[in-house]
Amino acid sequence: MKKFLTFFTISVLFAFYCDTEVTAQGFDLKFNRVLIVNDNQQIVPTGTVWKINSIYGEETNVCINVVCASTYWYAKGIVSGMYVNGTLIPSSIRGFKTNHTIYSSTDCSSGSSSGYDVSCANKTTDPNILPIWLPEGTTLKSCGPNVFISVIEFLVQ
Repeated sequence: MKKFLTFFTISVLFAFYCDTEVTAQGFDLKFNRVLIVNDNQQIVPTGTVWKINSIYGEETNVCINVVCASTYWYAKGIVSGMYVNGTLIPSSIRGFKTNHTIYSSTDCSSGSSSGYDVSCANKTTDPNILPIWLPEGTTLKSCGPNVFISVIEFLVQ
C-alpha cells in the first residue's frame, strides 16, 4: 500500500507541475484531473483525452498468446501492462521458461501440455510505450488488480 501511495503522490505532483493548458491540432487541452486506473475498465469520457504517464505493479498468472513460439500457444506468466480497447499492451513480461505448460485456449483454461520452451515471450520493461494518448471513447484497464495506471485527463476545448 505504501508503494501505491508513493506512486499516487508522484502522479498528483507531476500533474500540478505540468502546464495546465496545451495546444494540439488546433484544440486547446486544459488539465482536468489525475486518475489511477486499475483492472476495472474505464472509458475516456466525451470531450476529453487521457495521457497515460506510467504503469506500476505486475500481475502473476496472466494468460498471453506466445506468438514467438506458436500462434496457437497460450501460457501464463508475470505481466505488467494494460488493455486498450481489449488489446494487451505489455510493458514487461517475465516468468516464461524453457520447460513451461502451454494451453490451446485463449484463457489458459483447457488443452494443457507440459514441457514447451516459451522463454522467447520474456520481455524487459519497454520505456518506449509511454506516454500514450487516448481519445474519447477508448477503453482502458490494467492487466490485473495489482497493476495501476497513472492517467492525466485533459478537457478538449
